[in-house]
Amino acid sequence: MYLVTTLFTITTTIDEIGRLSRVRPVIPYQKRYQVYPGDEVPVCCWIDGKMTWVQAVWGIQMQREELTSISMEKILVKKPYSIWFRKFRCAIPVNCFCIELDREVYLIRILKQRTFMLGGLCIPPDSLSPYYRFAILEVEAADILKRITETCPVNFSCHDATSWCSQQSLLTVMQQADGSGDRWFDFYKVDAEILVPGTNDKDLLKAAGISFREWTEREEKLNSLDLTDDRFNRNNSKGRH
Repeated sequence: MYLVTTLFTITTTIDEIGRLSRVRPVIPYQKRYQVYPGDEVPVCCWIDGKMTWVQAVWGIQMQREELTSISMEKILVKKPYSIWFRKFRCAIPVNCFCIELDREVYLIRILKQRTFMLGGLCIPPDSLSPYYRFAILEVEAADILKRITETCPVNFSCHDATSWCSQQSLLTVMQQADGSGDRWFDFYKVDAEILVPGTNDKDLLKAAGISFREWTEREEKLNSLDLTDDRFNRNNSKGRH
């Protein structure tokens, strides 16, 4: 299982993030159409018995390696990941995320959820770094995404952030992570220029290779879908939870 998350977007207003997550206050941050490893964003953590927003840098220093994503497989069998998972789970607000496959870039979003959370690990400041630092947790991709990726970030609704970060039952947390397969995903190709570090361009989030009219028609069709229920879209799952 390889790790794929390349960048993500977070432009939702501070007040709206607080309302959606039910955790206030949200500290000021710079809206970013492209967040790259090394950038700093607001992250929700369980600290001293309560949910708290902190500014955290994307990337955890691990010996000579910088981890931007961690497979859930490592969480189960390897230290220090298993310890981090118990103590330092976090929720990262995003609008969408991107992956790269064979030099092509795909933008992935959850339909009818403009803002959602990615599950991650956020390590507090220590002797190795004066900053909070986070990495995104990744699980087996939902079936609808299998054509472009084997894994995708753990993701859930904003109001589930408190449960994800504070839940003491690891079985419950693992089930929440596996719920990434229940979402209604949409994906499309974007210009590979989006991968250039330091870019912050809204236009790069547009679908590549189609006209404005085609894009508008596509959006209208998607917006008309009835997504009342979550979709169970992993053929090899062990069962609903």
